[in-house]
Amino acid sequence: MLTYIEERKPMNTRTLLTLVLWLTFSAVSAQTNVPALITSNQTWTAAGNPYIVAQNCYLDSGVTLTALSFILLPCSSGIFLGN
Repeated sequence: MLTYIEERKPMNTRTLLTLVLWLTFSAVSAQTNVPALITSNQTWTAAGNPYIVAQNCYLDSGVTLTALSFILLPCSSGIFLGN
C-alpha cells in the first residue's frame, strides 16, 4: 500500500508581500477627511476612524455633529473646531 503525503511549501515572498500590503491599505482606507464646512447633520463613529482635520472646521447654522465614543480625531496645532 502506497501513501502519498503532500509536502507543504512555505508561503513565497510575493504572496506574503501582497497580503501585508492589502492589510495595510485596507486599514488606511477607512479614514474620513473632515471638510472645512459641515453643512448637514453628522454622526461620527469608530467605523470612520480616523477623522482627519487638516484645516479649521465650521458647522453651518442649525447643524448637529454627534461624536460617539472611541473616535480618533488627530488635529494639527492651531486647528479650530466650532460654529
